[in-house]
Amino acid sequence: MDFLKEYGLVDDYNFARQWVEYRLTVRPVGIMALKYELKRFGIDRELIEEVLNDIHLEVELNLAKELIKKKLNGENKNMTRKKMAGLLQRRGFSYNTIFSVLSELDKE
Repeated sequence: MDFLKEYGLVDDYNFARQWVEYRLTVRPVGIMALKYELKRFGIDRELIEEVLNDIHLEVELNLAKELIKKKLNGENKNMTRKKMAGLLQRRGFSYNTIFSVLSELDKE
């Protein structure tokens, strides 16, 4: 294992950073879900916090908004607030983010 680390073939920081980038672009999830996934991969808690500190709350909020807009533009045009909140919660978005997204939808 030391041999692999020495040649940069095993690098938890790079793996975690690339995983977060992938998840945010391919199938967006919230910060809570990212923490859980990285922990499942065996990434150290401090390293997880370091990688996720780069994600601003605005990014998470925008991802949640885009997800809901995508669902509303599809076949779920009459999606209830409860279903929207459940979708965002299952995707690992924080309660503050969910509340902000739903509040903005109410204003529209």
